[in-house]
Amino acid sequence: MGPVRLTFKKTDEAVFISHLDISRLFVRALNRAGIKVKYTQGFNPHAYIVFGVPLSLGYESICERVDFEVISNETDGEIIERLNRAMPGGIEITDCRAPVKKFKEIGFAGWDIIAEKDAPLSDGELSAISELLSRKSLMIVKETKRTTSEVDLMEKSRGIEVMRCGENSVRIRAALSSRPEDVLNPEYVVRAVTERLNIEFLDVFYTRTEFFDENMEIFR
Repeated sequence: MGPVRLTFKKTDEAVFISHLDISRLFVRALNRAGIKVKYTQGFNPHAYIVFGVPLSLGYESICERVDFEVISNETDGEIIERLNRAMPGGIEITDCRAPVKKFKEIGFAGWDIIAEKDAPLSDGELSAISELLSRKSLMIVKETKRTTSEVDLMEKSRGIEVMRCGENSVRIRAALSSRPEDVLNPEYVVRAVTERLNIEFLDVFYTRTEFFDENMEIFR
């Protein structure tokens, strides 16, 4: 059949499956589904499976991408149906097609963030969050395993939308840098709110909703 790119959801109990274990899970599911894929060469061959930008543990996603090469003759629909039967709860294949772009061409990821307080969110607090996240510049401290640097949150985003989500909650929709060398965790958006406005949240839920290229076209 040739190269395919799957889009899949990672929700519910599956949010606690690590990136490494997701790779192993797909290999086992492909074997159970009877779908033959290309393997690497050498003394220790393994299925040639490549994932997009890793997802942090505990985050949901409805847009994860994975590439592999099918050497059997299943149709796109058969791959989806057979893999979904072999998957555990929380993993659902939603699309199968030939890849168009390379993963290095990913520019941004869409995020749906729901932050809940333990008390009602006032109109004043909602307005303050909206004003903060609509500024032309908002400097934050970004930390990695090796470095700490100050970056502009607005330069690394392509639009942030704020709205009420229930009496105690705010919903923030943002497109954030997801370049392989410059991924911005959505936690920094919430951290900016808590640090600048002194608003504390009881719980925060993160869902990755889509990938885009540098021109904000959906990544295929």
